[in-house]
Amino acid sequence: MPNDDDADRTVASGARALYDAGTTRLRHGDPAGALAELDRSLAIDDAFAPAWVNRGIALTDLGRADEARASFDRALALDAELVPAWRCRAILRARQGDQDGAIEDYARVTALRPGDHGAHRELGDALAALPADGHVDERPDGRLRQAVAAYDQALALDAGDAGAWAGKARVLAMLAHAAQSVERASRVAGIAPWVSFPAAHQELSRHLDAAVTRFPQTAWFRHERALAYRQVGDAAGEIAQLQAACDLNPDSGAGHYELARAYAADGQHQQARRSLDAAVARDPALHGRAAEVLGDGAPARGGMEQ
Repeated sequence: MPNDDDADRTVASGARALYDAGTTRLRHGDPAGALAELDRSLAIDDAFAPAWVNRGIALTDLGRADEARASFDRALALDAELVPAWRCRAILRARQGDQDGAIEDYARVTALRPGDHGAHRELGDALAALPADGHVDERPDGRLRQAVAAYDQALALDAGDAGAWAGKARVLAMLAHAAQSVERASRVAGIAPWVSFPAAHQELSRHLDAAVTRFPQTAWFRHERALAYRQVGDAAGEIAQLQAACDLNPDSGAGHYELARAYAADGQHQQARRSLDAAVARDPALHGRAAEVLGDGAPARGGMEQ
């Protein structure tokens, strides 16, 4: 005769089989089918926290955010150290506009996995997200500086984390632009600025120089370095980096258009026309924006003139 332990094992095995089936459906892009299997699994054993996590993912994919949140909450009530539950809930809270909640959950992940560079990068991304009003918090102890610290921790754990390099670059660019605006406004008001634009820009430039050195084949870092040069009126530096970005990504019409604008702003009109022609050849829609670069309304050729 089977004993109670055998029966319990049979029940657990059935619940796990349904969980596995639901997880497979989820991985294959069938959230509705996954939800059905996971609900059947939880009807047998509702104390298996990973099933609640995957149920929450399925509900998220189905657009049922409130139910998904409840599933993640249930998973964490069962296992407060279940990292996937914290991560998934953080993602959901961010999507729902609960920035504070997302930051709390990502911080919890870093506490549970302090050696996980990805966790620190994700915390940085959450801290770097601007509020709905677009306000940039440039305070030394503000969220953007906390984001920089999180990215630095990610890079200390993995110096090759390109996402952390890019995230930090975006935050430093926001801080540099904010500092420049503060400095201009302070000058008009006749008061001393509380942040230093030269210092902020220098920090941004150092980081981008290091990023370009580490990722020489990544056009995005070249483009961002060009924008930093533009911010201080260094046309030669801007053009050199935009040209390098175009060399790395020659099929980008937008890249050639940016280069054309830089040449035009520097008074190099012949080079501007050549770059604009290259832009239009790759993206004919840019033909309508030729006057923005050339200033005289003359069309870019790019195969468009007869």
